[in-house]
Amino acid sequence: MTRAKTAQIILVGGGRMGSAFARSLEDSRVPFELVRARDPSWTIGARRRRARLLLLTVTDSAIASTAERVASEALVARGDSVVHCAGMRGPAELVAASSVGAWVGAMHPLVAVASAERPPSLRGLSASFEGDRGAFDSVCAMGARLGLSVFWLEGVDRPRYHAAAALCATGGVALAQAAAVLFRAAASSSTTTEDSSSRFASSLLASVAHNVGAVGAADALASPLLRGDTQAVSRHLEAMALHPPAAALYRAALAQVIASLDERGGVDSAVLARARALLDG
Repeated sequence: MTRAKTAQIILVGGGRMGSAFARSLEDSRVPFELVRARDPSWTIGARRRRARLLLLTVTDSAIASTAERVASEALVARGDSVVHCAGMRGPAELVAASSVGAWVGAMHPLVAVASAERPPSLRGLSASFEGDRGAFDSVCAMGARLGLSVFWLEGVDRPRYHAAAALCATGGVALAQAAAVLFRAAASSSTTTEDSSSRFASSLLASVAHNVGAVGAADALASPLLRGDTQAVSRHLEAMALHPPAAALYRAALAQVIASLDERGGVDSAVLARARALLDG
C-alpha cells in the first residue's frame, strides 16, 4: 500500500467548498479532521504515523498565510501534501509548505457550491490539478474514494482557465434564471411557479450535463439547426423580444453554436447562413 493511499486527510477551512468535501468524505466513510480556519486559534491534532494530506478550502487571500502557518508551526513535514482548491491561484501560493519538504499543488474542483447547508456530492464530478506528483498521487487516492476524477494539468493560464469555469458555473445559472422567467411567462400564472420553472430548467441542464459527459461538448448539441429548422430559431427570437436579458443569452449561445457547426460540418451551409442572418438581425 502506497503512502498516498494511507494519507491522513485534514480539511482546513469551512465555507461552501469545505462543506462539499466534508459531505462527500462523510458519505464515503473516509476519516478526516476538520479544522475551522476562521477561528484564529485553530491548530491540527497530533500527527499519526501516516503522511498528511492538508486540503485548504480557505479563501484565496488566505492560502499563502495558511501555508506559512502550517510550515512555521511544523504542522506539515517532508512527505506530506498541502493542496489548495482555488481556481485562480496556482501551486506557487504554497511555497512556504514546499520549503519544508511538503508536496504541494492546486486542485480545483469543477463544482459549483451555492449553499454550505446543501452542498452537492462530489461523486461523479471532476477536478483539475497542477503541482507536484506526490501531491497529485495523494489527491487521486482521495478522489478514488470519493468518486471524484482528478485530471493533471501543466502550465495553466489561470485567468483563461477560471474564465472557462465561470462561463459554465455562472453562465449555467444565468441560463437557468432566464429560462425560468420564460417558462413562467409561457403559461398561466396559476399553473407555473418558481419551483416548477426552476425544475424545468434543472431537468434540461441535467440532461445537457449528461450529454456533454457522455459524448463530449462538441457532439452534445440538440438544436433545431441540426434538422435545418431556422424558422424555430426565428420564432424563439420573436418570443424573447419582451425579455432582453434572455434574448441576449440566446443570441450569445446561438453564435457559439453556429461557429461550432460551421467548424465541424454536417449542417448545410445555407442553413447556417440563414441562422447568421437571424443573429445579425
